Amino acid sequence: MIPRSILSAIEKDLGLKVGHESSLSGGDISAAYKLSTNKGDLFLKINSSSESLHMFQVEANGLQLIAETNAIKTPMVLSVGETHEGAYLALEAINSKRANAADLKLFGHQLSEMHNITKDVFGLEYDNYIGSLAQYNQTHETWLEFYTQERLKKQYDLARNKNLLSNQEIPNIETLISGCRPFFQDIQPSLLHGDLWNGNYMI
Repeated sequence: MIPRSILSAIEKDLGLKVGHESSLSGGDISAAYKLSTNKGDLFLKINSSSESLHMFQVEANGLQLIAETNAIKTPMVLSVGETHEGAYLALEAINSKRANAADLKLFGHQLSEMHNITKDVFGLEYDNYIGSLAQYNQTHETWLEFYTQERLKKQYDLARNKNLLSNQEIPNIETLISGCRPFFQDIQPSLLHGDLWNGNYMI
C-alpha cells in the first residue's frame, strides 16, 4: 500500500489524479507499483530508508545520463521527492514483452552504441549506489587506478568493517594494482550502466 502522503505529493508534483495502484514484483530494495492516473500510467518506486531520497536522486541522474546518449530507450524521470513516510521516484511506465532473438540482438547493438560514449577520465561527477551499497566514483586517469581504488579496495574495506575479513586477509593496494595490471591494458573510458543484470533492463 502506497502511503497517502506520497500519493498526494505525486499528484501535486505532476498535476494529476491517481485512480488505481497495483503492486509489482522484482524490486529487491524498494517497493514498486504501477499507478493508473487521469494522464496515463506511471511506474513508482518507494523506500523509507534514511538514504532513499539520495538513492533515488542519483538513480534519476543516471537515467538522464543514459537517455542523453540517444542510444537506448530510457524511462523518463517524472518526479523525485520525499515525505515524512518515505522517498519516491516516479518514472514513465513502459510495457514489457518476452524477448526474442532479434530483440536481444538490437539490445546488444544499442548497448554497444552507449559504450562508445567516452570521456578523458574514468569515474563520475558524483557517487551513487550498487543495490543499497554506496558506490564511489572519484575520477582517475586509468582504469587500473579506478578499478582497484574505487571498486576492489572499497569492497575490501566494507568487508573488514563488517568483520567478514581480517586485515591479514586483505591485500594492500600495491598488490591489487600489481595483480590487475596484466589484465587492464589500453582501456578507454566508456559509459556503462554499471549494474546490468536481467532485472535492470526490459524489452
